[in-house]
Amino acid sequence: MNLVLRRERSQFEGVAIYYGTIASGDKVMKDAVIRDKLSKQKDILCFDMEAAGLMNHFPCAVIRGICDYSDHKNDQWQRYAALTAALYTKDLVSKLSPRKTNAEKKMAEILSDG
Repeated sequence: MNLVLRRERSQFEGVAIYYGTIASGDKVMKDAVIRDKLSKQKDILCFDMEAAGLMNHFPCAVIRGICDYSDHKNDQWQRYAALTAALYTKDLVSKLSPRKTNAEKKMAEILSDG
């Protein structure tokens, strides 16, 4: 296993929000070398498994709270990352216009079109 050395964070350093590509697939990304190579080649921000089943069936936005570098697991930051993503999602949804969202297709319609 090839680990990429990263400095350890032991205290709050502020929240950062990034917009970009999330790679999603059916396997956990564990190899740091492959992760870094794909990140550079495809400008990928993070790797995900949960959203893979959604993205191919209907248009959606994926919001992730990042808590590890995918070459190792550290559950210490998982709750913080989940809370941060939830708060961002709440803020984003609060800014949506009900009139515009009511005009969008419902999920049942999208799934039945496929």
